[in-house]
Amino acid sequence: MKNISLKVSIFSRVGQLISTKAVGRWEREDITHTYKYPEKSEEERATMLKALRQSESLFSRYYLNEEFNDIMFNFELRDDIVIGEPFSVELRMKNFSHVEEYRVTVILRVETVTYTGKVGSDVKRLDTEVLVKPRDVEDVRLSVSWEEYSPRLLDQSAFNIACLATVHETNFEYFAQDDFRVRKPDIKIQLDEEARIGEELHVMAEFYNPLPIPLKKGTFIVEGPGLSEQLKLKLSENVEVGESAKCSFSLTPELLGKATIAIKFFSKELDDVDGFKEFMTKPRKYTSNGN
Repeated sequence: MKNISLKVSIFSRVGQLISTKAVGRWEREDITHTYKYPEKSEEERATMLKALRQSESLFSRYYLNEEFNDIMFNFELRDDIVIGEPFSVELRMKNFSHVEEYRVTVILRVETVTYTGKVGSDVKRLDTEVLVKPRDVEDVRLSVSWEEYSPRLLDQSAFNIACLATVHETNFEYFAQDDFRVRKPDIKIQLDEEARIGEELHVMAEFYNPLPIPLKKGTFIVEGPGLSEQLKLKLSENVEVGESAKCSFSLTPELLGKATIAIKFFSKELDDVDGFKEFMTKPRKYTSNGN
């Protein structure tokens, strides 16, 4: 929005009045008409647009885009995509003109993103040309399957999606991009009973395998109160498609108050799955004889 307001300010003010000293007298002479057509006249608009089209400046492209509003563009991605599921990005183009049709070149691209925000390798790309007829709506969709994006998954399971649409008849360009992550499952942690200081607490943890392939050689890593070091619980069997990875263990809280159990799961096919459970450790129960 700041760029738009700046454009309006520049083009409505710069060059409106060009003056020089009059010949033979100490007066100002207006010579604006010798340098440019009257402001907002057809000749002035045509000259300005011609200059902007020949310019390589990104600023000129913004101004040209403002001149074209026959087609409305909407770039979308469905949110809350679980890892293992396919996803798609879509560009919708609606032509509001009653008479004009437009040829639009569309590029849709999906790339991986590192944890630092750096764009990595291409996952998939679509280049196509669409004819958008008067009062018509056209959709361009790029679908990406698990098999296509899984070999390129990085540590954060993040992607950058981008869209570039060029209207041939006007040189109008629409560009949009966004970052998103496929969501990993959460490990659900359940306590068998109330946590009490000095008493053994039994814990169960599990999560659903969202991938269309089994998870092999899985390991749960556990941290919690009363544990002097991490617990490493290796699964003896694969976690098949549609099944849950499960583990159980015990710990003994040693301090009163708030405590947290943190669990991570790692396997070759799916890693960095985590879960957390906060709870209150209460005092030990007393018997009726005061013990």
